[in-house]
Amino acid sequence: MVRDAGPFAPGTVTGIVHFTFSAFYEGYLIEIIPSNPGVNIAACDVVIQHIDASGNIVSVEQVTLSNFQNLGTETCMVRGRLLGVEIGVQIQVANSAWINGVTGSVVTADSVSLRICGLQTYVPGTGKRVPVIQASDGLLLPSTDVVPLGAVAGVVTLVSVLPDYTGPVVVHSFTGLGGGFAYEPRIQCYTVSNGTGVLHVIDFPNVTNAVPLIAQVSLPSTFNVATIVQRSTVSQSAGFGIVVNSADQ
Repeated sequence: MVRDAGPFAPGTVTGIVHFTFSAFYEGYLIEIIPSNPGVNIAACDVVIQHIDASGNIVSVEQVTLSNFQNLGTETCMVRGRLLGVEIGVQIQVANSAWINGVTGSVVTADSVSLRICGLQTYVPGTGKRVPVIQASDGLLLPSTDVVPLGAVAGVVTLVSVLPDYTGPVVVHSFTGLGGGFAYEPRIQCYTVSNGTGVLHVIDFPNVTNAVPLIAQVSLPSTFNVATIVQRSTVSQSAGFGIVVNSADQ
């Protein structure tokens, strides 16, 4: 359950992007994606409205997201609990003068795109914390989406936000998309209390046409994000799956 919007130019205030959630979604994740990763700096103020079933705004959050430290090679994310059935997101994108006033440097502000994801933490009627998708070898966490990668090496792309789960999993990925294409699956684990600050980063070996990936690992947190790092300069698509091999999780 994902919605994309943008790109939005530096120095602009966007309209409100609305996102309605199904009944079994309990949380949200908002990702700010720079248009020129590794070249410009992205920063913006994000206002999040929580809206109930009658269209009333029941709460408003505001947060500033930026990737000052690494000149636009990373996306920025914020995660929280839903307080209604819909959120409305509006962002004010920083201009170059604002960024330079904060950093004391001379850089160019980036345009950004907005991505909103739903976080599903419970399955109705089952009491399970993992959304159950039956697979032949266990419970499959929904991280098998294939995402497009650009031709810039080192860029990190979000695959999916995993359900609330901690414990052992099997990670697998392969590509038959031709020589010269390589990427690195990565799982970023965040603090449980508020979903901010990377607690642990799990990097896996590069996946190429001749070298697939299958590995066992233990997720240390209940908030985990699956991403892919582009390691080549070939524009292609990539993805990876994460399996829980125990039906009682």
